[in-house]
Amino acid sequence: MMRPWVPLAWGETDPPPMLQGASHKMTASLDHLTKAEHRAIEDLFLQEITGRPAGISRRVGRALIEKGLVEETVFIIDYKPTGPVTRDAFRLTPIGHFRYCQWSDRRAS
Repeated sequence: MMRPWVPLAWGETDPPPMLQGASHKMTASLDHLTKAEHRAIEDLFLQEITGRPAGISRRVGRALIEKGLVEETVFIIDYKPTGPVTRDAFRLTPIGHFRYCQWSDRRAS
């Protein structure tokens, strides 16, 4: 469990960027996700295995970012003489990966 944010200097009122948003809103499990969010998490888990970017909608991706389960990333999908061809996508955070494994083990038993 993450410690609560404590200001380090006088007048410091906002938490650092890494603690803003998702950190305090993380879900305890994946049981409270919508069907689309479950599908997206499963696709992102398979993305880790195959290496191919999963097609996740921006709306679902943003909802999962707020819950601390995914993060934005850039995939290199091809190389051309002018340089790499990239694509913006999402990937599971370590906590998202861990929670998906817990959830799928619990669901299987």
